[in-house]
Amino acid sequence: MAEYVDEKVQDGNVLLRVVRKYKSELAEVGVTDEFISDFEGKIHAVVEKDTAQREAVNFIMQKTDEQNEQLKRARACIRKIKTAAKDAFYGNSRLSKEFHIGGRSITTVKGMLTELAYFKKKVSKRLEDLTNSGIKDTDIAEIDDCMSSLTSVDTDQENGKRLRTTATNERRTALEALNKIMFRVRKKAEIRFTGDVNILNEFRTILVH
Repeated sequence: MAEYVDEKVQDGNVLLRVVRKYKSELAEVGVTDEFISDFEGKIHAVVEKDTAQREAVNFIMQKTDEQNEQLKRARACIRKIKTAAKDAFYGNSRLSKEFHIGGRSITTVKGMLTELAYFKKKVSKRLEDLTNSGIKDTDIAEIDDCMSSLTSVDTDQENGKRLRTTATNERRTALEALNKIMFRVRKKAEIRFTGDVNILNEFRTILVH
């Protein structure tokens, strides 16, 4: 899509130059200064909306990277607690199960937030045993910080997705408006320069279909 937009803008700029070249002749078929200004504005609108859409996509990619880093951090936090639990509750299958020892890895943000909240309660309940196995107050604080950071970056990413949807829709609307006025320009040229193949060729699209 990005390549198509770039080509459409290029095509529009080429056509705009031709319109200005034959401005006096085209005035006879309604191509006024206001019409030309509107044409130019529609080209600029596509560029503006396309830029906004690309920025939204880049923002989401950035937040996805940050999200992955926060998930990695959360896994490390939980892994440390599980390691301590293996030591503190060695041989106790019930408590080992409570601390999800041997459980599957969490891959989603929602799942990780649930897991972090669960582990916070379990650590608080078994704090004395876990402290003797190396868990400190900073490890408990790390759980809270992981939850906060993961929630924040996830919210940013969701907001970014909404912005991308809006920007994509606005870009599509701007492209439709540009296509419409370019179609009108070429039809007006056909009317004014009927039979003059050389001039009409100047109004043809540069895009390869």
